[in-house]
Amino acid sequence: LSDLVREDLHHFYPRLVANDVKITLIEALDHVLSMMDKEISDFTEKHFHRENIEVLMNTFVKAIKQHEVVIQEKGSNEQQSIPCSVVVWATGIKPRRLTNRIREIIGLNTQSNRMGILTDQHLRAKGVHDGSLFAIGDCATIEQPKLVDRIQLLFEE
Repeated sequence: LSDLVREDLHHFYPRLVANDVKITLIEALDHVLSMMDKEISDFTEKHFHRENIEVLMNTFVKAIKQHEVVIQEKGSNEQQSIPCSVVVWATGIKPRRLTNRIREIIGLNTQSNRMGILTDQHLRAKGVHDGSLFAIGDCATIEQPKLVDRIQLLFEE
């Protein structure tokens, strides 16, 4: 979103973008990208700071109204309003209950990726021995062989 504003919209509306556009990220947890490594989260937060993106941590969205977002900080009963003209809602990335249930049935020992159903390169779910279950789209992730597992083969080629 920041790139769109800074690089694209700036060409068409230079004064508007320079003076009136502000991006605010509202995060319910104490850091962004909580499912990633801390280093990635820290890097992202620093990048947002450099891009002048305000990040409100430990803050919940309570309501979205026509020209405002109502927020509440964790541990507080007080709500406040942030004026806005555009809201982009992008809630967390976690699998749906059905996806998690399928992973549990297959067996978490073969389904090691928490973000989706782990598949082979032919989109067959890992751990289903007859190859009868396929997974595609946001519920699936293709297993990527680790380079270290193939290091001997690389030297043989």
